[in-house]
Amino acid sequence: MDAKKLARLLEQAQTHETNRQYEDAATLYEEIIANTVPNSPDEKIQKIRVKALGRVSELYTYLVSEKYDEGLAHAEQYQAEATEYEDKRDALFNIGEYAFHVGDNKRSLATYRAVLDLIETEKDESALPRAYNSLATAYIAVGRLEDATNDYLKAVDKYTQLGDKGEHGKANTWNRLGLVYLEQGEISKAINAHEKFLKYYQETFKEDVQSLMTAFNNLGEGYLMAYDLQTALHFFQQGLAYGKEGTYLHVTADLQRNIGVVYSLQGDSKLALKNLNHALELSEASANVHIQIQVLYSLALAEFEAGKNESAFAHAQSLLNIAGTGSASTHYANAIHLIGIYYQQKGQPQVAEKYWQEAIYIAHEAKQRRLLWQLHAKMAEIASTPDLAQVHFKIAADILEQMAEGIDDPILQNTFRRAKAVQAVLSQVERDD
Repeated sequence: MDAKKLARLLEQAQTHETNRQYEDAATLYEEIIANTVPNSPDEKIQKIRVKALGRVSELYTYLVSEKYDEGLAHAEQYQAEATEYEDKRDALFNIGEYAFHVGDNKRSLATYRAVLDLIETEKDESALPRAYNSLATAYIAVGRLEDATNDYLKAVDKYTQLGDKGEHGKANTWNRLGLVYLEQGEISKAINAHEKFLKYYQETFKEDVQSLMTAFNNLGEGYLMAYDLQTALHFFQQGLAYGKEGTYLHVTADLQRNIGVVYSLQGDSKLALKNLNHALELSEASANVHIQIQVLYSLALAEFEAGKNESAFAHAQSLLNIAGTGSASTHYANAIHLIGIYYQQKGQPQVAEKYWQEAIYIAHEAKQRRLLWQLHAKMAEIASTPDLAQVHFKIAADILEQMAEGIDDPILQNTFRRAKAVQAVLSQVERDD
């Protein structure tokens, strides 16, 4: 295929991309790649090929078909053929994104550090916020939540300096920062961050269905953590309403997961397990490891609540296997939290204690308050003496009080304090003081 025809295909693909017809664009980019050879001696053809490799590898990071394997292969080929700084930079970004999606956290972190070094060497100020953003996301996966927060805030600052050009990136950073705040138990900060993300897409990119679904999902999670179940469910259902069956599988899976969690907290185990099992199917089809991890955790908890201990244990083991291979310490802490519950249910508190002590250390180091209070509450349940139980109940209560005091809305704060799970801890401390 000659350079003129390739150039026309490239132009058509770029037009499809501008019109958000991503599948059509990807098809044309693939046609260009299939009809060219690596490192073509024809300079024009080689530039078109490299452009196609770069664009299709980025498209596959968010296409509904979620072609992670194909995308990674294209990203690696893009890196191999890149000669210009911008192409080398973008190839690293894409490789880091794919490594993150498949749970290769070590490679993801190393790749994002490499791209930050490259950007700083080239003094490319406009690309710095994206690098901080990506590096922060990798830090979350390995449980370094404070480092993640710091880099996200650096990204927000850099995007702000870019003015209008930085608004899109800043909105996406608020979304990711909100997820860190959730892990840290900073409920109002998380809600505020996700409200900014949702507002931006509602006002500026209404046609970006995936981002709107994500915004409703993550905003709902803030209210879910505050135990405002009706508000949370409202946002989750709004998110689902934006999608179509078979599209954006990883976001749909997370929405279904959260709906299942709501039903579990409401005591409807049948509906909870129905939604959570469907979420597991979707997460496996999406090939997004991070969503699979979250679904497995929520499903196992719901199964323990429903008395399905062996099935819960199997899902906990699956989570442990994934968390171990990805070196994701916060996910590892979640997994051994579940395994401890299993041994508690089997009447083996000493074994449960061993797992929970390790999980407490990890959650404490990561400042993962959303898990830490639950671990201390579980340790109180199996404590060998009333005094030791009180120590754990008081630690859990202190964490819950810190979380409550961080909720700006007094009505929402009261909802949190009155939640069954929270009262189960606070009442123990109040009764014995």
